[in-house]
Amino acid sequence: MGNKAITSNILYNNVSNFKKLVVKRDIDGVCSLVKGSHFGFFSSHCIKVREFQYLSAAYLKLELYEDCLSLLDIGCRRYPSSIPLMNLKAICHSRNKDIDSEIYVLERICRLQRQYSSKVDEKYAVRLERARKKIFQKEKRETIYFNDDNCLRYMLGSKDGRVLFVTFWGSRGESEDKLGDDLFYLRAGYAEKFLLQNGWDVLSVIKRKYNFYQDISLSEFKRVVLPILSRYEKVFMYGGSGGGYAALYYSIGLSSVVPIVFSPRVSIDPIAQNSRKQNVEYPEFIHKPISDHRVLNKAFVFYDPKHKVDRGYVENRVIKCFINAVVTAVPFSGHGAFMFGELGVVKHLVKSIVSENSVPVNFYNRKQSKIYHYNLASHLFESGKFFSALKVSLRALRILEGKNARRDKIDIYNLVMKKLSKKKLYSCALDLHLEFKNEAWFLSDKNKYPRGLSKNKY
Repeated sequence: MGNKAITSNILYNNVSNFKKLVVKRDIDGVCSLVKGSHFGFFSSHCIKVREFQYLSAAYLKLELYEDCLSLLDIGCRRYPSSIPLMNLKAICHSRNKDIDSEIYVLERICRLQRQYSSKVDEKYAVRLERARKKIFQKEKRETIYFNDDNCLRYMLGSKDGRVLFVTFWGSRGESEDKLGDDLFYLRAGYAEKFLLQNGWDVLSVIKRKYNFYQDISLSEFKRVVLPILSRYEKVFMYGGSGGGYAALYYSIGLSSVVPIVFSPRVSIDPIAQNSRKQNVEYPEFIHKPISDHRVLNKAFVFYDPKHKVDRGYVENRVIKCFINAVVTAVPFSGHGAFMFGELGVVKHLVKSIVSENSVPVNFYNRKQSKIYHYNLASHLFESGKFFSALKVSLRALRILEGKNARRDKIDIYNLVMKKLSKKKLYSCALDLHLEFKNEAWFLSDKNKYPRGLSKNKY
C-alpha cells in the first residue's frame, strides 16, 4: 500500500507540474518533464486546448512524431475547429515527410477560415501552395493548358501508360475546396488521388469558377487534349453531376473515349431547370444539347430513377445521344456517386469497367447504406406511406454499422422526429425516444429534441 501511495503521489505531482508549466507557457520545461515518460501518462490528463498544444509541441521538439500525431488526433476529435492544433498536426506531417497528409490538414484549415472569417490567412495559403508544388514535382505533374479561368493538369500514375482518365468536377468541387480564386490551379482534380493510387494516369480539368463548362468549346477542348489522348490504349472521361455532363459532352466526336458518369445533368439546360436554386444567377446555356448528337461510344451511366430531374435528363438527353450506353438505375442512391463512396465499392466498380468493359453484378449492398435508407424513408414520407417510412427508418437505426454509423443514425433519427412532429404524433415520438435513448450513438448527440418537438412534449 505504501508503494502505491508513493507512486500515486509522484503521478499527481508530475501532472500538477505539467499543468503549471502550461500556464507559464514554458515549452522547455514541458519537454524535460515528458522526456522518457510513457505516452499515455500525460496525454490522458489533457483537457484544455492549450494543454494539447504544449504537450504536442514538446513531442514535436523531441522528434517523437508518432506520439505527437496520436495526441493531436485525440485533441482534434475533442476540438474539431481548433486551428492551432491542426497547424501543429500539419507541421508534424511536414517534418515526418508525409506531404499528402500535410496538404489534407492545411486544406481543412483553409476551409475553416473561409467558413468563419471568409478569407484565408496568407501563411497557410503559402504553405499549402508550397506543399502542393512538392507533390507536383514528385508525381511529375504537368500543366498542359492554362488561362485565366481553366487549368488542365496531366499526371502520371503508372509506368506503362496504358489507361488515362480525364476528370471533371461538378459544382461541389469549387465549394468544397474553398482555397480562393487566386489558388484555384492548386485544387485537386475530381477523384484524382483515388485514380493515381490505382496506377492510372489522370488529366484533371480544374476551373476557377464553376460555370457549367460553358466557356470551353468542344473544338477547343479536342485541340488541347488530342495529343495526350492519342498516347493511350484506353481513355475514360469521369465525373458526377455537372462533371458527368462535361464527361459526356466532351467525349462527343472522340470514338475511342468511354465516359463513366454518375447522375449526369447540367442545371442550365432547359430540361433540368427544376434543379435550379432560387435567387441564384445562372449563365446562358450556349452548348448544343447532347440529345442533338448521335454517338456510338460506349458509356457507363449510373443514376437514381427516383430522382425526377436526374431521370428526366438521362431519359431525354443521355440515352438519345449515347445509343450504346450501359445505363444502370440504382433506386434511392440519390444524386451523384455518394452512396457508392459510402459503401466503398467505387474502386471495384471502376476496375471492372476498365479491365472487363462491364458493370459487375450485385456490386453493392444497399442495406448498409445510410443514403439509401434516408432517401427511401423520405420518399415514403412524401408519398404518404407513413408507417412504411417508419419501418424503413427503424430498420436503419438497428442495422447501420461502420465508422460513420453514429452520424448516419442521428440523421435518420432527426428525419423521423421531424416528420412525427409535423404530424403531431407525440406518443409515437415518445416510443422512438424510449427505444433508443440508451444507445451510444443517441447519448453522444447534443440535439436530442429536434425543432418542433421540445423536451417538454415528452
